[in-house]
Amino acid sequence: MNRQHSSLAGEVGRAGTHKRAATLLRSVATGIALLLLATGAARTARTEFAGIRVGMSEEQVGERLAHVATKRPDPPNERERDESQSWAFRRGPYGFIALGYTNQRVRWLSIFLREKGPRMRYSDIGPLASCERPGNFQCVWKVDASVSGGPCTVVARGRDTVFVTSVTVARMGAGNPQDAGDPARDEPH
Repeated sequence: MNRQHSSLAGEVGRAGTHKRAATLLRSVATGIALLLLATGAARTARTEFAGIRVGMSEEQVGERLAHVATKRPDPPNERERDESQSWAFRRGPYGFIALGYTNQRVRWLSIFLREKGPRMRYSDIGPLASCERPGNFQCVWKVDASVSGGPCTVVARGRDTVFVTSVTVARMGAGNPQDAGDPARDEPH
């Protein structure tokens, strides 16, 4: 009988060890997740829309959009024609996209959602806790170079505090003419 008692005690002891190990494993996993959030590995703002992102070549843009959108006629002014273009989407959540180029690479993009299409929330663009709110119905995120291929600003605008009507992604310095010819800034990353 003594032998049976010690055998049962051993099984109970092993079961308790497994439970403690499982609890310890859950605690470690939770700690790692919290550490990743605290060190900035958390989600950042989106910088790619409809497969288009800052830094892409004009040729890559054409290849991506040719099947889902129609290129609008070029502006009559030759200078503008070389620097910008717009595409109208045939279907989906986006109505159209406007693109600005420097050295045939996307320097900025603005995408406009369909008025009667699926709605997108500000929180779908990026975490609201990490954005600036310079005005009503507007959120601005600064995105590091490591995430977007170059430091970018993402601006989401809407008609209310919940839903977005347009998003602009621009390489930092995109509006600065002296940055336009800087090959280090215009190289794809």
